Amino acid sequence: MSGLDSNRVNPVNQGAANGGELDPFFELAPDCMALANRDGQLQRVNASWERCFGHPDRGGCRDVFAIAHPDDRPQLERDWASLTPENPRAEWERRCQLSARGDRRLRWIVQSHPNGESVYLVGRELDDPAPPPALAARRSPQTDRLAAIVAALPQPIYLLDRETRVLTTNDAGARLWGHSPESVRGKPLSEFPLPAGSCEAIAALHQHVFETAKPRKSELPWKSGKLSREYEITAIPMTWTEATATPEEIDGALIVVQDVGDRKALQKELAWREELWRAFFSSAPAGMAILNHQLRYVQINERLAEMKGLSVSEQLGKAFAEVMPNIAKNFEPIMRLILASGEPMLNIEVSGQVGTQTENRTWDASLFPLFGSDDRPKGLGLIMVDITDRKQAEAELKAAQTRLQNLLAASPMVLYSCDPQQDYRPTFISENIEAQMGYSPQTFLDNPGFWEECVHPQDRDRLGEVLHHLEGRNTLSLEYRFGDARGNYRWLLDAIEVLRDRHGQPVEIVGCLQDITERKQASIIQEELLRRNESLVEALGEIVYDYFVSTEFIVWDGAYTAVLGYSPAEMVTDAKISWLDRVHPDDLDGVFKELDKAVDGRRLYNIEYRLRHRDGFYLWMHDKGAIHYNERGEAERIVGILTNITERKQAEQALRDSEARFRQIAEREALLNQLTEQIRTSLELDTILETAVTAIRQLLYIDRCHFIWFHRADEADDATIKMADSESCEISGIAPGQSYWEIVKESRREDLGDFVGCYPQILDPQLSDRLLALEPIRLDDLGDLPTPSSYRLCSEWNYTALVLLPLQTLGGEIGAIACGHHSGPRPWKNAEIELLQAAANQLAIAIHQAELYKKATLAASQAQAQTKQLEATLRELQQTQTQLIQTEKMSSLGQMVAGVAHEINNPVNFITGNLQHADEYIKDLLGLIELYRQHYPDPVEEIEEEAEAIEVDFLIEDLPKLLSSMKVGADRIREIVRSLRNFSRLDEAKMKPVDIHEGIESTLLILHNRLKGKGEKPEIKIVRDYDELPLVECYGGELNQVFMNLLANAIDALEGQPPPHRITIRTLRKAPQPDGDPAIAPTEPNSSERVFISISDNGPGMNEEVKASLFDPFFTTKPVGKGTGLGLAISYQIVVDKHQGQLWCESQPDRGAKFCIEIPVAPSPTPPPETLPC
Repeated sequence: MSGLDSNRVNPVNQGAANGGELDPFFELAPDCMALANRDGQLQRVNASWERCFGHPDRGGCRDVFAIAHPDDRPQLERDWASLTPENPRAEWERRCQLSARGDRRLRWIVQSHPNGESVYLVGRELDDPAPPPALAARRSPQTDRLAAIVAALPQPIYLLDRETRVLTTNDAGARLWGHSPESVRGKPLSEFPLPAGSCEAIAALHQHVFETAKPRKSELPWKSGKLSREYEITAIPMTWTEATATPEEIDGALIVVQDVGDRKALQKELAWREELWRAFFSSAPAGMAILNHQLRYVQINERLAEMKGLSVSEQLGKAFAEVMPNIAKNFEPIMRLILASGEPMLNIEVSGQVGTQTENRTWDASLFPLFGSDDRPKGLGLIMVDITDRKQAEAELKAAQTRLQNLLAASPMVLYSCDPQQDYRPTFISENIEAQMGYSPQTFLDNPGFWEECVHPQDRDRLGEVLHHLEGRNTLSLEYRFGDARGNYRWLLDAIEVLRDRHGQPVEIVGCLQDITERKQASIIQEELLRRNESLVEALGEIVYDYFVSTEFIVWDGAYTAVLGYSPAEMVTDAKISWLDRVHPDDLDGVFKELDKAVDGRRLYNIEYRLRHRDGFYLWMHDKGAIHYNERGEAERIVGILTNITERKQAEQALRDSEARFRQIAEREALLNQLTEQIRTSLELDTILETAVTAIRQLLYIDRCHFIWFHRADEADDATIKMADSESCEISGIAPGQSYWEIVKESRREDLGDFVGCYPQILDPQLSDRLLALEPIRLDDLGDLPTPSSYRLCSEWNYTALVLLPLQTLGGEIGAIACGHHSGPRPWKNAEIELLQAAANQLAIAIHQAELYKKATLAASQAQAQTKQLEATLRELQQTQTQLIQTEKMSSLGQMVAGVAHEINNPVNFITGNLQHADEYIKDLLGLIELYRQHYPDPVEEIEEEAEAIEVDFLIEDLPKLLSSMKVGADRIREIVRSLRNFSRLDEAKMKPVDIHEGIESTLLILHNRLKGKGEKPEIKIVRDYDELPLVECYGGELNQVFMNLLANAIDALEGQPPPHRITIRTLRKAPQPDGDPAIAPTEPNSSERVFISISDNGPGMNEEVKASLFDPFFTTKPVGKGTGLGLAISYQIVVDKHQGQLWCESQPDRGAKFCIEIPVAPSPTPPPETLPC
């Protein structure tokens, strides 16, 4: 675990302490990480710390000093005290006591938080445990990194050798087999008690990897005891040395286990939903279709296709105008308006012909927009209902009303209406009053008192008394005398109907007047007949009548007083009208129809109808009679007998009620099943509750039904926070920490107010306790309750009857279904309570299903987030790996180059210094020889021969030239050494002003051997186009590395290409350009001033596919062994990340390539955001 970098501690610790985006890294890091206060008390530790020292809350070390070796603790306390705001960072190596492995030496990096209250600690063990035996022999940085990655991943992972021995595994893999990672290593797969078939499946994947050197996947059911899961197992070939290998070179197989049970369950659920949607769309009773933004049919159900007389296939993909051309002209603008506005339009009446239909049809159409992910309409939803039959029925009803008005106009009876609020002022009188009484209707309308003037003086008071005392009477019949225009009084039968408002006050009186003068005159005859037959009829116990058709006079006899309660005078007065008035209104039409059939068929009649008793209730009567005809075949008399059959009818009704009661029970059971199905078809809680309250209110015919949640005090705090920005909390009077009730959904009568909201109290404490104890509350008449809750329910909620059915979900939440009445007492039946209780049970199950669905959705979202996090971690690891490789390589290269330059520089300095002295000595010797020649022109023979042998004249001439060439060579060596030292400046940690041209020239000097021609290899010409550049603040050594990579790539690209070979290096100083002024290079560096460098070649160039991957790590187009694919990736990071610049490539096939660099002259102190290679 050596190699801990102190410069990388701050970001990790800050993220962990602040609960930021690096929290997962804090928890998964292999190093021991902790957060402590200034006193050394531990506040937070990660999993690695807990494994080494235990958790502070579960018996582990509670402070920093407890982990130290007893002999090192005093020094640790002194070091801890030395942490000050002026000295916030420290690095220590201390012995520590690990929970399971005894004393170990750890390296610690400690950093104080800027607030001075917290301290971060990162520790790493210096004594690395021995690697698995199979890996020890071939251990390398790659295998160490692989082991670290395997240990950090959450999935079970195993690394197997050729003999299926476990080389290493992580905690998740060891837990799956019920072992620790240490106990698994080195053992063959066969030694572990895996579930049946598991070992064989893994072995088969293992064999495939070693035979083919290719990865393979397989699904494996995992059953162990009560555990039953389904896993996806992936086997990957591994080699410790090469990226790829043949089957013989495979070193191991990496087995990755992924739990796919939840994913498969989710796929099954999605398939079920899709099937449910198709069933709904195809089975809907209304016509439904989906149109795209071009108004073409995308989907259409069979019902809509039948309406149009075409098949579904004939309409799919066609435009609306093609399918319905007759109505498209007026309908398409509406569709386009909805697409433009995003607002629906409902209940549009459309008429026309479609398809093969020849008659006009009428539809009720509703259109609504279908929005895409960008919240813009992408199409239309269409729902159509054929209302042709309904429109025809409405037309027939209107015609029937017209006919009825014509019949009333031709009737001998006079119809009228008057206003009781305006002293009975006439508001309408039918036209036929003029034929009856000789007065026009306008006479009465213009003179409100004229009607009363026409009433006989003896009848005015009686009539006024009746009209002014209409309480409790809606229908009545009056007989009075009325004077006509000829001065005669005629008897009228006035049948009155009183119309009242919702408060019971009369608002209008309508009546029907009939002339009964002749009938009155026949009353004397009737009285005589009554006396004659009285004894006979009373003996029979029945009612006998004799109706004279011509005079419309009825003679009554028999037990009418005993049966109906009327006196003889009451039966004689207004005989026919009184009889019609006493027949139940619902039975009148049937009576007349039976009489008409008897008259037309000349037969007896048998009629059953209800007749009103004098006390106001109705009796069932059996009317049996015969019709007598005169010599012309006209009906003259109707004689019949009325028999009281009320008791028989009551028995029949009781039987029907019993049948209806059982039928109602069956219907309610069916409705309950329907409600249950509707609730369970949705997994959305709002939809479930909305469906429930609506169905219950319709089922029970009540005024209001709503659903209530009870929130306890611990839940109320969160709810209060949510409502803190609104007035609802203050209006409801809910204090923080207070329990409250929330009405979330309700169905109500349209004229009632909305109760949805939060309330601190709905019932009194006694009723609330009963409800929270899951006890149903049943209040039939709130006016009879003695408790204070009745006043609250009546005054504030306006309830007159209420029933509450509590329910408790499987999660422990308490809710209630409330059914209320506002229009009077309502006795709640036991069957209704049982029905509500069953609905509550089903609703609780549906709520639980919605909760499970919500949790499943949340789990899927979390899985997706974890996947994205792992992908980001992988990218970060790849980038870090690239940087580490290149940094290590360049660091070694820099040290080597610096050492070589130093070793060369010492002898060069020695040679250069001695050449000066040698030059002076040679000049002195040559001068001395010249003096000898001047003074001894004739030397001895031996000297003459030696001078000719060594060619003294040539030596005198060539020796200065030889010395001069030695000086040139020494200067050349000095320049090379200076270039090597300049290029090797990789250890400079800070930016310095650097001459860019000097760095380029140093790089060219190092590459001089590759640029010059050799044998058949042509020379590469360097074209320099340098601008006058200022000194640039940069990392000179790293920029030299970029120039080296780009120039080396250009040289490689020119190899094998036909001459001429040319590399062009261009530099440019780019200055800010003010509006209206030319570009003027400033004399001083500016924050916006930049330097541009381009290196181009006339090589083969590259295509777009290669350019897209140019800066990716490990991407290379060179043969194996000639490139690692890291040069351009590292260059990109140096230019973009470290120098806030840009690096890009411009190239086309056969047109060469140009790499462009642009960096600021004086970078800003804050580094730019990390940029990925483009």
